[in-house]
Amino acid sequence: MKALRNLSLSLFAVSFFVLSGCTDSFMPSGEGAENLGSQFVASGAEGKLRHAHLLPTANKFLSRGKDGDLTAMSLILGFDTAEMEAQKVLERYKVLERYKVIERYKVIERYEYEYGFDGYAIYVEDSLGVGDYTSFLSELMADPLISWFEPDFSVSLPESEAVSTTSTQVVPWSVAAIGGQSSWAVSGDGQGSVPVDLYVLDTGISHADIDVVESIDFRDGDIVDASDYDGHGTHVAGIAAAIDDQDGLVGVAPGARVHNFKVLNDDGKADVSIVIAAVEYITGQKLANPSTPMVVNMSLGENIDSETYTALDEAIEASIQAGVVYVISAGNQAVPAHKVTPAHVTDAITVGSYDLLGRFSSFSNHGPFVDILAPGEDVLSLTAATNGGGMERMDGTSMSAAHVSGAAALYLAQHPSATPAQVLSALLADSKNFVTGQQPSTATRSVWVGESSSPLTVMLVASNGDAPTAQDLAKKTLFESWGYNVIVVDDGASSSTYNSAIAQSDVAYVSEESSSSNVGTKLTYAGIGVLNEEMQLTDELSISNNRVTSYESSLSLSNATHYITESFSGSIALFDAAQPTFGMGGTVASGLTVLGSWSNAPSLGVLEAGAATYGIGAAAGRRVQLPFGGNDLDINALTADGATLLRRAIEWAADGASSPTQAPALQSQTFERRIASGNDDAEQDLSDGDMYMDSSDLELVEDGNKDRTQLVGMRFTNIDVPRNATITNAYIQFKVDELDSGTTNVTFRAEDTGNAAAFGTSDYYLSNRGTTAASAQWLIDPWTTSGQAGSDQRTPNLSSVIQEIVNRGDWNSGNAMAILVSGSGERTAESYEGNSAEAPLLHIDYVY
Repeated sequence: MKALRNLSLSLFAVSFFVLSGCTDSFMPSGEGAENLGSQFVASGAEGKLRHAHLLPTANKFLSRGKDGDLTAMSLILGFDTAEMEAQKVLERYKVLERYKVIERYKVIERYEYEYGFDGYAIYVEDSLGVGDYTSFLSELMADPLISWFEPDFSVSLPESEAVSTTSTQVVPWSVAAIGGQSSWAVSGDGQGSVPVDLYVLDTGISHADIDVVESIDFRDGDIVDASDYDGHGTHVAGIAAAIDDQDGLVGVAPGARVHNFKVLNDDGKADVSIVIAAVEYITGQKLANPSTPMVVNMSLGENIDSETYTALDEAIEASIQAGVVYVISAGNQAVPAHKVTPAHVTDAITVGSYDLLGRFSSFSNHGPFVDILAPGEDVLSLTAATNGGGMERMDGTSMSAAHVSGAAALYLAQHPSATPAQVLSALLADSKNFVTGQQPSTATRSVWVGESSSPLTVMLVASNGDAPTAQDLAKKTLFESWGYNVIVVDDGASSSTYNSAIAQSDVAYVSEESSSSNVGTKLTYAGIGVLNEEMQLTDELSISNNRVTSYESSLSLSNATHYITESFSGSIALFDAAQPTFGMGGTVASGLTVLGSWSNAPSLGVLEAGAATYGIGAAAGRRVQLPFGGNDLDINALTADGATLLRRAIEWAADGASSPTQAPALQSQTFERRIASGNDDAEQDLSDGDMYMDSSDLELVEDGNKDRTQLVGMRFTNIDVPRNATITNAYIQFKVDELDSGTTNVTFRAEDTGNAAAFGTSDYYLSNRGTTAASAQWLIDPWTTSGQAGSDQRTPNLSSVIQEIVNRGDWNSGNAMAILVSGSGERTAESYEGNSAEAPLLHIDYVY
């Protein structure tokens, strides 16, 4: 944007300012305002007029001081630069000069733009005072130098709720919820700052607890004041960057250099042309200082009910291409974000909201244009000094965007050359999946800034450990850019060298440059995770014994609930051009979970530690068969999505190692629940299907008194274990009701559902339920002491059974789980009806 010309031109030699939000009609009647746009649409001549349905919002009330007031139309227009060159129009302002001499209309220039597009924001006054602009719009339509024009509509903000102040520093729940206290900046330790420039385009900023390094009032008018009289801008800035100084509260990126760009009026509204002016300024700053990382927070927007880009969207897109990171609130209208400006800007980071309990906010806009989520309800931050200072709470995706702006600043402080696409990729890779209740096709992942206690170490198996190939060096560089330590091992090294590297690593990565004959079985029984590119090595890893080759770039996903793939849906472009790929064929490991396929075969698959291979028994650690390989593979062709998927694959594989280092891993937690109802322990006669719901004991699994073999069901309710938690141990504790010593061998499975319904009384109710693939057997020792509830009455580890359930897409914390027991022999345990306080107890240890 060239020098801003907030002009009081000779046409209007008086000052004026905008009173945003007034929407008087453009014509004598309100109906005429809407007809103005519809005339062009109905005639099919709307061509250059974009967003005609917003014309009624472009009417502005201007104060002209002693000369009286007027109503004018506010427009943004873009020039056809090619046509200007053809007609040898050297100065863009000359395009407007011809409109200034139209007798009926007077034109006022507001802002001049050059980075996002070539054009102006203007006011147009009808001197006849009837507000009829049809002729003027027709002139614009016919002008070959005008490429497009559109209404200068308004954007607005959510409301806030004030709370009491405090004199000691607070770490807001929302900052703690996304890992702020364990980020590299350690929000709340009372020291340090984040050396990144954060631009807040809002109502202004007024608080000493924010490091404001620049303040500009972009609104056109005589009064220049970047102070915040609304409170929204200060609140947003506090979430993102409040100083860590043992006073007030602390933000996600404490002490970041905040640029206070006031673009909104004190009522939280403004013309979009003003916002574009600020974006233009930022783009100019980035072009002048290309190595300076910049984050822009835009907690504003408008539902325009259209996917078509506005002038604001185009300006932001151009700024992103220049290297500026834009974080934008999704909006609070509970509508799809793809019809909201600027939330629908493709390369921006669009943020939705969730509450304190991890539930998707009912007001949040949604859909696939929402990239990531962050806290947005009951969020505590700073109150503007002009409103008394202190703190207040606000709701809205505005607050959510501020958290992600802080997260982007944290990342750029350590990776200052990262592109906007790389910043989004990194944020998604580090995010945590726990948000529930979201709309279809909407992200479920929350931004996460916490760090692991130590960096992940990757053992890279390369074709030449001493002089790696260009491709292996590129992989090493990529892994190191993600903060990993990398140990390069020659594929032909000795078994002792391999074992030494395995002992130092969290995960092994076999490059396609290596030779399967050199690697052999040196990784087959490794207890750490193994990721494989080399297609000839699938035999040694017992994943599959045949391969199908191809050249492809987009992977079709068949499972979008797994940690590796849950950030995506449908298909994902792994590469920006076709690369050597291969799929798995022949005999495939029975425990393999296929996550994605090329057009000709399944290609991305995983084995959980302990899952069945096809030839060597259980997998010794997690295994990932990557969907690409071949001597011509160019790892540099990975897209941002491809890099995100690869990073998540590495972290998933590493998390199954003996010392997992995945960032979100927390301390171990324990949950226990007894059967809580007489209808939640049941017995089914296998011979005739009869159901017994009121037995005073549970026979596992033969009832000697009645000479019947039965299937036993136990339903545990309100299980407070998050989806995708890692189950480290699980068992059911029984108490002896009757003495039994005969041989008894039983099998435990879970009902294959994410929320088990209460047991019914219809015949064969239990055996008609589907069960998990995972199971656990128990050869039960004799029960010789009545009332005993010790280790002999405790099942073996049921973690694989429980894990299969909590990994389901329909599992949520608080759901119910049913365990089914079958087999032979007899052990008699207490039931709920016999003694509710001694009913079977489910014990689960997990990390999340």
